[in-house]
Amino acid sequence: MSVISQVVTSTSGAPTEYNFIVVGSGFAGCMTTLNFLENAKSLGKAATVALIEAGKDGEQRGASRWTPAFFRLDKENKLDSNFKNEMKLVSNGLADQAYCEKLETDVPNTVQFLLNHEHT
Repeated sequence: MSVISQVVTSTSGAPTEYNFIVVGSGFAGCMTTLNFLENAKSLGKAATVALIEAGKDGEQRGASRWTPAFFRLDKENKLDSNFKNEMKLVSNGLADQAYCEKLETDVPNTVQFLLNHEHT
């Protein structure tokens, strides 16, 4: 059975007790859910998760709402130099530029962390 299939997405007949509740099904919520379930599986434990989302069906969630389907990274894992302008464009000016700048600064270290932990 796939780990992700253990995520409870239905309200009808769902268990009333969960090991973990995640609010928001954007990138962070989905990865947190997956990480928890994979960790439980690696420990040989069963786990149930409630992944709660207030967004409408068919909408992208969290930061993915404003993000195009790609992050262009160079060979040093830095974001495309036009990233902030693209975010401003796709969000119709609603993207928080300070957040985009922080993301741009943190991406290389985050990508390196993920690369260092891809087989752990």
